[in-house]
Amino acid sequence: MSAIASVLWQMGHSVSGSDLDVETPVVEKLLALGIEVSKGHSKKNIVERSFAVKNSISKNSDSQNLSKNLELVTHSSAIEKDNPELKQAKELGIEILTRAELLAEICKLKKTIAIAGAHGKTTTAAMLASMLPQSSYIIGGQLISGDSDEMGALNELGELNELGELNELGGSWVKNGEWLIVEADESDGTFLTLPTVLKVLTSIDADHIEHYGGEQELQQAYKEFLVGDNSLSSKKIINIDDLGIAEMRDELMGESFYTVGRATEGSQIVADFQILEDSAVMDTQAKTSIKNLTEFQIIQNSKTGATETATKARQQKLKIQMLGEHNITNATLAYATAIVATEITAVETTINEAAANKIVADKKPNLKRLKDFKGVKRRFEVLGEAGGVCFIDDYAHTAAEISTTLKTAKDYAIKHKCNRLVCAFQPHRYSRTENLAHTFGEAFKECDVLIIADIYSAGEPEREGVSGKLIVNTVLSNEPYKQVAWFPESHDLYSYLKAEVRTGDIFITLNAGDLYKVGQKFYKEKLSGVA
Repeated sequence: MSAIASVLWQMGHSVSGSDLDVETPVVEKLLALGIEVSKGHSKKNIVERSFAVKNSISKNSDSQNLSKNLELVTHSSAIEKDNPELKQAKELGIEILTRAELLAEICKLKKTIAIAGAHGKTTTAAMLASMLPQSSYIIGGQLISGDSDEMGALNELGELNELGELNELGGSWVKNGEWLIVEADESDGTFLTLPTVLKVLTSIDADHIEHYGGEQELQQAYKEFLVGDNSLSSKKIINIDDLGIAEMRDELMGESFYTVGRATEGSQIVADFQILEDSAVMDTQAKTSIKNLTEFQIIQNSKTGATETATKARQQKLKIQMLGEHNITNATLAYATAIVATEITAVETTINEAAANKIVADKKPNLKRLKDFKGVKRRFEVLGEAGGVCFIDDYAHTAAEISTTLKTAKDYAIKHKCNRLVCAFQPHRYSRTENLAHTFGEAFKECDVLIIADIYSAGEPEREGVSGKLIVNTVLSNEPYKQVAWFPESHDLYSYLKAEVRTGDIFITLNAGDLYKVGQKFYKEKLSGVA
C-alpha cells in the first residue's frame, strides 16, 4: 500500500491513510512526504479528513461536505469488510476500491509490465526498474539506497528528485515515461486482474493455498496469468529452470513466449536468453570479488524479434552486487524483459527496420545501474558486522525460499571465513504452517543452529495444535542431531540469542513477519557493546 500511496502522491493527489502500527520506517517516510497516517482504524479517519490538496477543511464542517473532498477509499486484502472506515465510507457514498482494483486502474495509464511468481518477483522488478530508462514502478519492497539515489522518482523535467523516501517506499511515477513496472501479487489473485503488455513469471510454488483451495487450483491460476483471456495480447517471459513452471512448460511455448534458463550440458532445450554455467565464467575470471560482485554471461538466442539485430544470437556480460544463483536468474529475467520492452517500443513507433534497430541500440538496458543496484531491503540484506558477528536479514518464509537463502548464506560464510551459520526463523500464518509444515524438513540443512520463533499470525486467528513446534518436529525427523530451539515467547528467544551467538558466527533472521526487529535490536546492542 505504501508504494501505491507514494505513486498517487507523485501524481499530484492528496493522500492519507491509517494503520495499526505507525511506528515503522515506512510510515516515517510517508510522513516525510506529507502523507498523513493515523494510528488505528476509526470512522473518524473518514469523516474528519479533507482531501483538498492545499486547503484543509475544518473538522467541525458537515461530514457530507467533507466526503466530497474524499473521493476514494482503498484497502488491502487484509482488511475485513466490517472495518469501521470501510463502513463509514460506504455510508457516505464514497467510492471504495480494493488495492488490486486501484492498481489495475493505475496500470491503464501506462504500458504495464507485470512481474509475478512465488519467489524473486520483488528483486526482479527492482532490477528491471534500474535498467529500463524512464520507467515508473510499484514494487512491494523497499529499495536499498546507494551513494546516489539513481532509483529515486523523477520530476516532470526528468531530473532526479532529492527525496530518498520515494526510492525506499518502492513507488516511482515518471509522468512522461512509457513503462510501468508492477509486482503482481498472487496471494489474493491480484496478478490476474492487471491490464498488461508484458508478463514475467519467475517461479511457481505451493504458497497461498488458503486463498486458492489447493495446489491444482494455484497452478491453474498461474496458467491463467500466462494464457488466459487477459493475456492474449501480452508478451510473456518465463523462467524455464523453475520446477513449477517446467511442469507446464510444453503448454507455454509459442511466439509470444520468451524463455530464460541455464545452458546445461546435454540439454534438449535452448532458452531464448541463456545463462552460461558458472564454471564457464569462472574459467576466465573470478565469479565474485571482495565486494560480492557476481559476474555471469547471457547468450541471446531469440527465436522472434522486432528487428534483424534482435534475431541474431549475441552475448552479454552482466554484473550484480548480489550473491546467489537465484539472483543471477532474477537479473537475467530483468535483462530479458528490458530487451523485449525495447523491441515492443521499436515496433510501435517506427515503420522501417533501420529506425527500429536505432531504437533498440539507443535504448539498451542500463547495465551500469544494474551493477550499482544495491538490492531490496530484507532480501539477503547484510546489516553489518558487530562484535565479530555478521548480521543478515531475509524475507524468506517458505521452504524453497529458505533453502535458497541458506545456500547463499553458506557460500557467504565460506567466502568470509565465518564459523557457524545461526538461523532464527519465524513461521508465517497458522494456515500455512498447518498445511506446509511437512515441507520444511530439509530447508534448514545448511545452518548449524536453528532457532524457531512462534507463528506470525498476519491477522489470522490461532488454530489449536498449530505452533512453531510443528516446524521443529519436521526438521528433527530429518536431522535428529541438529541443534534446534523453539521459543514461543520472544524475550526467551532473545536471551538465548545473546547466550548462543558468538564471535565468528553469521546470524540470519528469516521471516515475513516482525522477527527482523529482534535481529536489528541484537545488532544495535552488539554495535554499542551492550550485548
